[in-house]
Amino acid sequence: MNSKRKGINFEREVKKMFEQKGYFVVRQSASTFPDLIVFLPLRNERKKILAVECKINEKIHNDEKQKLIDLKNKFGLMPVLAFKKDKKIMLKYLY
Repeated sequence: MNSKRKGINFEREVKKMFEQKGYFVVRQSASTFPDLIVFLPLRNERKKILAVECKINEKIHNDEKQKLIDLKNKFGLMPVLAFKKDKKIMLKYLY
């Protein structure tokens, strides 16, 4: 399986994980940034939206990390890196 296919499969796996927790998830198409937009349920009239970039490993380029932080500053999205470690999906919040 090529790396692009592995990446797409991982994005779908992360999407399914969030959906199983009851979140509404939008998967971006064909190399659009970020990979996923995740809407969490309202709590105390406050909405929380995640901008999730999916990587098979924990490696993220500085420009991608900066784009996630820019989304936080401009739109209030929480920047998150999803990656695999020991066959488990891990989430790393980027502040």
